[in-house]
Amino acid sequence: MKIKEIEIYGYGKWVDKSFTDIGSLQIYYGKNEAGKTTLMSFVHSVLFGFPTKQSSELRYEPKESTRYGGRLTVTDTPYGDAVIERVKGKANGDVTVTLSSGVVGSDELLETILYGIDKKTYQTLFSFDLDGLQHMQKMNQKKLNRYFLSIGTLGNEQLLRVADKFEKKANELYKPTGRKPKINQKIRQVEAKRKQVQAAKEKNQQYMEFYQLKSELEEKIQQSKDKRDELQEKIQDYQRLNANWNHYAEMQSIQQQMTKEKLTELPEEGLYQLNNLQERIGEIKEKITDIHEELLTIQKKQEPSRKLRFYFNNETTVEELLAELNDIQQQAIEQEQLQVEVHQLEQQLIQKKFDLGLAPDSSIPEPLSDQVKQRFYELEELMKRVEQEQAEAKEKEQYLNYQNQSLFQQLDSLEQRLWSQEKFQDAEKEYKKRNVEETAYTTSRATSNQALSTKSKSPVFLILGVLAVAIGLLIHNMMGYGLIGIGILSIVWGLKRKSPTAVESSVTPSKTADDEFSASSYEEFIQQKELKKQWREKLAENDQVTYDLNQIRELIVRLEHESNELQKEENGLRTEYGYPASFSVVGSGMDADPFQFIRELNADIRSKEKRIAELEQFIGYWSEKASLLEAVVFLDWNSLPSIINGLVNYKEEVANERIQRNQLLQSEKEVHNRLQHWDKQQKELETQRMELFRSIQVKDEDEFRKKYILFQNLTDKKDRLSVLETQLIDDLNLYNQFKDQAELTESIQKHSLAIENRKQTEEEMLNEKINYELSMQRLEEGGEYSVLLQEMSILENELQMIVDEWSSYKVASTMIERTLNLAKKDRFPQTIIDTAAFFALLTRGNYQNVYVEEERLLVQRKDGALFDAAELSKGTAEQLYVALRFAFVKNTSDLVKLPLLIDDGFVNFDSQRKNEMFELMNQMSQTTQILYFTFDETIDQSYPQETIEML
Repeated sequence: MKIKEIEIYGYGKWVDKSFTDIGSLQIYYGKNEAGKTTLMSFVHSVLFGFPTKQSSELRYEPKESTRYGGRLTVTDTPYGDAVIERVKGKANGDVTVTLSSGVVGSDELLETILYGIDKKTYQTLFSFDLDGLQHMQKMNQKKLNRYFLSIGTLGNEQLLRVADKFEKKANELYKPTGRKPKINQKIRQVEAKRKQVQAAKEKNQQYMEFYQLKSELEEKIQQSKDKRDELQEKIQDYQRLNANWNHYAEMQSIQQQMTKEKLTELPEEGLYQLNNLQERIGEIKEKITDIHEELLTIQKKQEPSRKLRFYFNNETTVEELLAELNDIQQQAIEQEQLQVEVHQLEQQLIQKKFDLGLAPDSSIPEPLSDQVKQRFYELEELMKRVEQEQAEAKEKEQYLNYQNQSLFQQLDSLEQRLWSQEKFQDAEKEYKKRNVEETAYTTSRATSNQALSTKSKSPVFLILGVLAVAIGLLIHNMMGYGLIGIGILSIVWGLKRKSPTAVESSVTPSKTADDEFSASSYEEFIQQKELKKQWREKLAENDQVTYDLNQIRELIVRLEHESNELQKEENGLRTEYGYPASFSVVGSGMDADPFQFIRELNADIRSKEKRIAELEQFIGYWSEKASLLEAVVFLDWNSLPSIINGLVNYKEEVANERIQRNQLLQSEKEVHNRLQHWDKQQKELETQRMELFRSIQVKDEDEFRKKYILFQNLTDKKDRLSVLETQLIDDLNLYNQFKDQAELTESIQKHSLAIENRKQTEEEMLNEKINYELSMQRLEEGGEYSVLLQEMSILENELQMIVDEWSSYKVASTMIERTLNLAKKDRFPQTIIDTAAFFALLTRGNYQNVYVEEERLLVQRKDGALFDAAELSKGTAEQLYVALRFAFVKNTSDLVKLPLLIDDGFVNFDSQRKNEMFELMNQMSQTTQILYFTFDETIDQSYPQETIEML
């Protein structure tokens, strides 16, 4: 069997999918989740049934389709081409098999097409993936032979299961090395009891005497039985004569008839001529019968169909419906166009809403009053003004920060270049003393006063600085940070101004001051005076900048608060009137309404929807009137295109049927002409037959044949007599001993009576022997021996019953397998030979032979070393099992032709091994169809593109 086409209605991810032109070697390539395993499972399910809900296998019921199942188109079956369809139903689904001849069957026909193989056997031998490949390592010679038995004959697998059942029950009763089976336990009990009986025998003194007498009786009984057997054999001979007495009597009757009756010779061709005429007349009658059936068929075809009768009965209504068909089609087109336009307008409306900041499902805002627009405008203008003032304030704040940092840097630079206050005052004092000696005292007093004034001012700066830092830490804003900076500068300045020895050094000149002044030039002193002046100016400028910075920061805070309040009011108005956050009166203009366009779009949509509803109402009225045809036209009456097409087809069918009826009338005339021709031929042949009857002086066919039969019987009896004489030649002497069958019967009864007498005599001797045995038992001390004998007898009887049961199971199992073995060739050796050849190909000659022992598989390397399959590497072991699987399929191909399904069974093969595997698949595909499912991206390098189906 080969799969020609796969059509999936719904199975897992596959819905309404077809695979056609499937070749002898078909590769299905796809990445993970592409549906390879699902497709392979679909083939299994169609052939053998869907997995039940209680099964562990996946059912692959589709989630996107209500149809579950599909069909396979197959060729090269015992019945030719066939279509196997399976859909959802009870248990494993409902299957239908349609042959090319038109015959339709179900499960029984499918089982015949599949050669009686069940799903488990198919998956074991003809369908495998990586797990199934590794499962082959559990195969031994016994299991493989069992698979050979189950292949080829419908019903063998059921017989094998019965044989397995019998074999299992036999093993439960007895095992050669077992301890728990019943027979093993009973044998041990009998042996133990037999030893006890033997020990009891040795204790009895008179046992041997009774035993001798018993033995003599047993000998006499046996002699009587032998004589009885001889009599029984003679009775069997006589019974055989009695059974064949009819043959003997027939032989005597034929001999007498041959002597008494003689017939004249009849022409040899007479019976041939009659048979020829009868055959030709029979053929003509068959043709006439066929013609009558053809006429009957034509007459039946002339009967108007249900659709045509309906048309005749409702012609006016039907024609009205057909006349309105063009208008309905135009209205349907208009409705479809309007629906498309509505959809487009709705999309445009959603986009416009999105552009204007509205949600797709939100309502369209109503137009604003002039008062509300004016308030929106005022709020936006106020926010613009606040934003502008905020930008200007921040720009000024940035400038003041820069100016403040610049003044700090200039002060630091000047302070680094200034002399200490003590040094400057000493230099100034010395300068005045030298240049204006008469005013030295006055200058000294002035300097002293200045120093005292400076000294008195130093604590004030320290106190102000500490207060500024404390207030800045409490405020925690930009103004506070400015106060902290001012406070730190004040503290630094106060510390620099405070000099405890300044006044003394200016009033009381010393040698040190003279020395310092002498080291400094007059120009440097003038430069220091200028630097001190610059330093005082920069310090005053810094105080002013700090004050301005604090003022501008307070302004920024106020503007931020004002902006928030304006924004809050504007958002409240937008929420109240349903306008988006992006709406702006200033941006759209006081008179323009940006939402007017979407209001017009919405009105257009409502108008078109109203027209659609009107068209639906009119079309619905027409469809309701057309539903009159539901009784004769089968279609989807919920679909307008289906109704229109159905009515058009109905009209064409009615017209075609009228034409066919006219053609049938012409055909009927032609058939009548042929009928008249064959009637004439039949009459001519019947006339010839009557002339043949007259030639041998008979009236009819019965007399004609009886005359020939009588002649033939005489000839046959001669042959029969020869056969009977040959058959009875060995018993003729015995037959001659009896004059008739009654005498033979009397002799049989006589011998039977003699046998009965001997049986009675044997019974008397047997009773006497039993008496001796009883006497032997009574002689046993304390009756122990008799008890032991009885117990041993009971045990032996029990053992015999179990053994009989075991024998029944064993014989039944053996007979079933022997019977099946007679119906098959011994394919196992050839399978092992082919396995070795395939394995050598896959391993590039590294392994030469394969051997199967009772429970394991051995391979021989080219150097002669033997390895168990378990000792091979994973890839090599899988190659071995692939070779074994392919060899099995090859050696059963004459009995079973089924496709071989492989789901990426070679993922553990390296590139070289895969190439050899692909070569083997090419060879196998010459006789067996192979469907290979893989995600190997290099597959296109080994096979032509037309053999690969991309999933």
